Amino acid sequence: MPEVAALPLAVSVVLFVGTVIGALLRANHRTTIAFGGAILAIVLGTWLEFYTAHSILTAVNFDAVTLLLGMMILAGLAGRTGLLQAVAIRAAKAARGRLWLLFLLFCFTALLASMVFDNVSTVVLLVPVFVSIADVLDRSPVPFLFAGIVFANLGGAATLIGSTTNILIGTAAGLSFASVFAHLAPLVCAIGIVGAGVFLATHPSIWRSGKASAASLRALDTRRALEDPRQARILAAVIAGTLLLLFLHNVLRLPAGPIALFGALVGVLAVKADVDTTLKAVRWDILLFLIALYIIVGALGASGMFDVLGNALASFADHNVLLAVVVVLWTALFGSGLLGGVPFIMAAVPVFVGWIPTVGPLSVLWWSLAIGAALGENLTPRSVSALAIAPLARSLGTHLAFRPWIHRVGPVCLVSALLATGALLYVTQCFIP
Repeated sequence: MPEVAALPLAVSVVLFVGTVIGALLRANHRTTIAFGGAILAIVLGTWLEFYTAHSILTAVNFDAVTLLLGMMILAGLAGRTGLLQAVAIRAAKAARGRLWLLFLLFCFTALLASMVFDNVSTVVLLVPVFVSIADVLDRSPVPFLFAGIVFANLGGAATLIGSTTNILIGTAAGLSFASVFAHLAPLVCAIGIVGAGVFLATHPSIWRSGKASAASLRALDTRRALEDPRQARILAAVIAGTLLLLFLHNVLRLPAGPIALFGALVGVLAVKADVDTTLKAVRWDILLFLIALYIIVGALGASGMFDVLGNALASFADHNVLLAVVVVLWTALFGSGLLGGVPFIMAAVPVFVGWIPTVGPLSVLWWSLAIGAALGENLTPRSVSALAIAPLARSLGTHLAFRPWIHRVGPVCLVSALLATGALLYVTQCFIP
């Protein structure tokens, strides 16, 4: 193992920790704070001669950035055409006045939608629709608000494109869309079923429906949600085609990012969307935050931090895979919950790359990292999805503060983490001779 210089290591660690803390304390200015940290990393890294211009350029994973950009554009088009909103209303009508069934349909609509679109877009597009439906039924929308965030974060773990953390993990490790889906989608669906049951058990108000519920739901018109039904059908076909190409991207020998951008381009042309309007719907703050963090994390790598941690992790995992699964999952859960999913995963992934294989018994550590990060996003109300929907929560007289969050979501998060741990330990045990 190469010798690690103390000063570059200390500088890169202080920059990363300072940036993450600053972003947590000033969430509304996190992109500015991250860019300040990135500029300092470049300047200090150059002065101390451990972070070269070439290292800075290669630190940014443009496959992850372009993949996220492409899916954001498609999500924006889906929102503009009313595609997701129409799906939500159709699910609500299927409940026929039974609030508990409406709640379950909402949970699984959010879960499935976030497998395709990023979890922030899913929350922003779906939660207001179901909150409005709850208002029509004269019932509290608060359980829908919390559940929407939880199930969107959870569903994002099922596919390569469903969450920013999965995009970071998959593109860095070279995991295919099919591999991520095959390993994580069944586990996510199982956690979703159990989590929905826990939500119903801990929110008895969901079981009460009004007499006018069915009549109120029948009055909803799915067609009104669609700006242009023909364009919505075309966009649905484009999204399906993009998913198929992503599923086959390893066979096609193409990175996932360009495929997502190609799908976004076809979507824009197919529905004749205005380019300026389409680009305004993209969360540029998230993309720029991601690029800045890549630069800061690149300084950590250049200082030798990841070599030290990678050797330690590889040695530990080789000696006790089962214990490593538990440690990685729960570290990811608390690390993602306390630091934020994106900063934690960006620091964790380089430790894994090069040391943990993508096949064999040790590959389960990738799935432990992914599911732990997804569940960690539900540990506190500081996830990007929760912050995106916070203004709506305030308008309903509800603040996404820690105490009500732990009260409403804590049991779901705990049961989900225990179920995920048990499932991954069982899978690992089956691999070990």
